[in-house]
Parts: sequence; C-alpha cells; structure tokens
Amino acid sequence: MMETHRMTLRPLTAQDGPLFKDLDSDPEVMTYLTNGISSTDEQVAAAVERVMATQSKHNGRFGIWIAHEKATGKFIGWFLFRPDKATPDNTNSIELGYRLKKAFWRQGFGSEGSEAFLELGFGVYKVDEIFAVAMKDNIGSQAVMKKVGLKFVEDFDYHEFPADNKSAVRYALKRAEWTHS
Repeated sequence: MMETHRMTLRPLTAQDGPLFKDLDSDPEVMTYLTNGISSTDEQVAAAVERVMATQSKHNGRFGIWIAHEKATGKFIGWFLFRPDKATPDNTNSIELGYRLKKAFWRQGFGSEGSEAFLELGFGVYKVDEIFAVAMKDNIGSQAVMKKVGLKFVEDFDYHEFPADNKSAVRYALKRAEWTHS
C-alpha cells in the first residue's frame, strides 16, 4: 500500500476485474489505446491474469496499483510500474504508465501518482531508468511525463498497440538525473 497527498495506491488483486472493465468502458479513456473500443470481459480477465503473474514473479514490487481518492474513496484508475514487456526480467529499466477515469483528468492525479512511483523506483528500488510510452497524439500523457521530469527519447512505431495510429513516443529518466522533492 502506498499513499500520496490525495490517493491511496494498492496492488491489483484478482477481484479488481470490474474496476478494469469500468475504466475500459469509457470510449474517451480508450481513445489512444484501442480507437475508443471497450475491452471485452475476456480481455479484462486476461489482463488481470497477466498483471497478477507479473506481481507474483517480482514479489509484489512490480505490476499495477489501483488508485482511490482518499477524500471520497472513489476509484480513480490505475498506475502501471513494471519491467518492459520485451525484457520482463530486467528490473533496472521500469515502465511507468497510468489510466485514469475521465472525472479525474486534468487535476494532477497522473503527476502525483507518477511522482510517487519515481520515488519508489529510484529512491527505494534503486532502478537505473524509468520510462514511459504514449501515443504521439496523446499530448496529455506527454505533458505528465514532462512535468515529472522524464525527457523525450524517441518517436517510434509501436506495432503492439491495437489502435490504428501506431506513432508513439518514449520518454525516460535515469536515476542519476532524478531530482526529488
């Protein structure tokens, strides 16, 4: 369990499928991921199973954290903090991501949670690098990456993304460059 100023963050559990489904049912949330198409029950179940396997493999250090607003207890979304899918055993380069309910957009929750994971990764786990990937058109996610100190690395085609537009960006930060507050 982690806490920020306004959120509680806890590891995903097998019972969190309905939260995933609720989040993935909003076409605006899914715009840059799947062209706005909701995840099916089978896709949600498979995603929860994959995350649970990652969390188990890494003794709870990496996976997805469910975020709730402290003041209301409302489900905000989730934060991803895991090794790159291409190199799942490399725990020195960790991917940071998040998916938030639209009601919590543009309120600083993405930045607040991301900063907590930078602190966890660099300050506690002593990882070498934290990176994030977003679709090139997703200016909001890129703004969060920049705000928390990640630096642009590259444009690339992300062929794994199910959306039609495969143009993506990668931002990253090395531990040696990290300045925490």
